[in-house]
Amino acid sequence: TSSLDKEYDGNAVNNPVVEKSGSAKNVMFTWYKKDGNDWKELSSVPADAGNYKVVASVEGDDNYNGVTAELEFVINQTANEWTNELSIEGWTYGEQPNSPTATSKYGEVVFTYSNSKDGTYTDTVPTNAGTYYVKATVAGNENYTGLEEIMSFEISKAVPEYSVPTDLTIEQGNPLSTVKL
Repeated sequence: TSSLDKEYDGNAVNNPVVEKSGSAKNVMFTWYKKDGNDWKELSSVPADAGNYKVVASVEGDDNYNGVTAELEFVINQTANEWTNELSIEGWTYGEQPNSPTATSKYGEVVFTYSNSKDGTYTDTVPTNAGTYYVKATVAGNENYTGLEEIMSFEISKAVPEYSVPTDLTIEQGNPLSTVKL
């Protein structure tokens, strides 16, 4: 194989294609990760971003000498993306708050709230009537980039409940002073 380079996708690298002739022994693969100027042997095939090498080896047998070949490769950090954009529906004061939704290709989405777009965001869900902002955030790491999206929503003012008495009578004159209940 000429290259195993790829972007991070959560999957381990495939074994390289090796053409072997002669020896009856199997090809063995040993994986290493670059650690400063040294190589650290891995116990499994790499999947995370980093610099690696694989050593393919075939043991010698009665008729053939053993042989090894190595190939360096890179798994690059990938650009994360939203698989479901940020969404939230507003509600009316006193009602149960609606939860925001968003999903990303990689990582956990965390939701925070603020009363201004450029304000301080906290995990406290607002309860009073007004315009608010929700931020969906995914922290990046060595494998994928981070994401952030902000959206506004409204908590509407509630209509107070009241009832009009059925036995209300108003006498002529000053209506405010002559209401009898």
